[in-house]
Amino acid sequence: MKWLLVVASILAIVISKRGADFGPDWANNFSVQDLQCLKSTGIEFLIIRGWQKYGAMDNTTINAHANANKVGFDWVDTYLFPCRTMNATDQVNQLVANLTQAKAQFGKIWLDVEINPWPGCGWDTFSFESNCEFLKELVQAVRNANQTVGIYSSHYEWTSLFGTDTACSHFTDVPLWYAHFDSNKTFDDYYRLPFGGWTKPMIKQYIDLTRNTVCGFTIDQDYIPDVTESVQ
Repeated sequence: MKWLLVVASILAIVISKRGADFGPDWANNFSVQDLQCLKSTGIEFLIIRGWQKYGAMDNTTINAHANANKVGFDWVDTYLFPCRTMNATDQVNQLVANLTQAKAQFGKIWLDVEINPWPGCGWDTFSFESNCEFLKELVQAVRNANQTVGIYSSHYEWTSLFGTDTACSHFTDVPLWYAHFDSNKTFDDYYRLPFGGWTKPMIKQYIDLTRNTVCGFTIDQDYIPDVTESVQ
């Protein structure tokens, strides 16, 4: 993922609306007008970066959450891109404390489980088993903070961090948001090449950001077939 802000609309069974996920990994303050434009295209939820890959709060996230609430998005989540060499619980607790202090309204905390290129924050110097334990700590920390947790990853990222696609299969009760840029609004590809023990994903990122522009922003797109499950 490695993005600042994820935006997406809901793809229901009968009414198909465009979904999106956008934003290169740099700081941006999205204005109310920016978000109003995105909402006018049918986009219905946001997932805002809360924690950066180098192990610090994203300073723009509070303003982004406030603007999202002003615009009237019913579903606003946040995501944490963990620094592998930092304490898992400390990172989660700092994110939650900052959001809570700012009275930000958000749903899930998505853990961005992928290769971290930031010097000193990568997963590659640790064993597969140690990486799995780290993810367990992250998930438990979110739960201990009385927040709902989700996991974002891909088949490639999972096998890179944990060794095989069947490894670290401890999170099947956690919603999965996976990336596979095949341009298809279906989970059929996941069922052919699953990972992490999940039998059913919740969200699919299916088009990368190089192919779309909405309201002047380059975007990815996401497929969410089960609206009721996703917003809980």
